[in-house]
Amino acid sequence: MEEEKDVKEVVDETNDHSARKGKTGIFSRFWNGLLRLYDHDFEKRLRHISKEEATILARMKKRSTTWRKNARNIILFFLLLEVVAIGYAIMTTRTVVLDWKMRAFRVFPIFLLPVLAWVLYSGIHSLNGMCKFPP
Repeated sequence: MEEEKDVKEVVDETNDHSARKGKTGIFSRFWNGLLRLYDHDFEKRLRHISKEEATILARMKKRSTTWRKNARNIILFFLLLEVVAIGYAIMTTRTVVLDWKMRAFRVFPIFLLPVLAWVLYSGIHSLNGMCKFPP
């Protein structure tokens, strides 16, 4: 009997502050904030912070892997285009009747493609840096 009373008293003491979760006055909020009476659930706060941190790390990892894939694809695509441009330049400049201006015009894509690749790469990189979430 005495043990049951002790248990009930302990339960009443622990539920004393949780039973009155409704309205609290300004003075009690200030006092509790000053003394931190009911804010001792640090484990719950740490678990919540670690979950948020895990989601942020997962998002950063996904963004990083997506960017690496895109960068690799851009580089390979423009490398293939460069090979095609070199082949085109060789095939079209073999004729003897072309003057130097026409030859330069037909070789121009060889010099233009690396510039386009750099512009596309840097543009996508800066857009990726500005995005909050991975694509």
